Amino acid sequence: MIRIPNGRCSAGHLAPASGFTLIELLVTLAVAGVLLAIAGPALKGSLSERAVVAQASELAEAMRFARAEAMKRGGPVTLCKLSAPPGPAGMTGCAATPSTTWRYWAVFAERAGNGAIGTFDRGDIALRVQSDNPGNVDYGTDSPPSLRFITFESTGIALSDAWDSTKAGHAANALVITLSPAIGGAGTPSFKRRVRQVCLSAQGRVAVVDGDGSCA
Repeated sequence: MIRIPNGRCSAGHLAPASGFTLIELLVTLAVAGVLLAIAGPALKGSLSERAVVAQASELAEAMRFARAEAMKRGGPVTLCKLSAPPGPAGMTGCAATPSTTWRYWAVFAERAGNGAIGTFDRGDIALRVQSDNPGNVDYGTDSPPSLRFITFESTGIALSDAWDSTKAGHAANALVITLSPAIGGAGTPSFKRRVRQVCLSAQGRVAVVDGDGSCA
């Protein structure tokens, strides 16, 4: 049979139209819906895991930055929790209680003789502020749980209120800040692999390990 330009066959019949039938289209949409339902949770978990990795890396970098600034300035520099993102006027103070998470934080240079260590007082200099944090990251209980701020001396040594009652103590064990994806499945092996622990030793060494790792 010979095809002619007007779309008709030589016998005078219309050529069959190309494309999908309604049934084929419905089947395709149904299959796509099933695949999306299967892939959706995995995609959500992957995005949440990436957010955890990014936030853990940023917090670890803030510690390294604070330590480097303390050594460069020759005076204490503090990383502390914030109870809320700073407003247009900038940072006004650190969180008052250790139960606040590390979702928002700030790094500032302490001015000599200007109030207690770990407190943002007038005259202290804000150096870096975390004011935007994704909501798909959970911050677990710190270790020790009383952790509210970390101060680095000019020698690079780390101090914290979590280490003793003087609010200027050293520790033999590392401080640990745990970040995890804000999805279900806590306690499973796959979930633990998505967890990140930001570890800080009293000597000022910073490391990020996964949920199966150890900060020791």
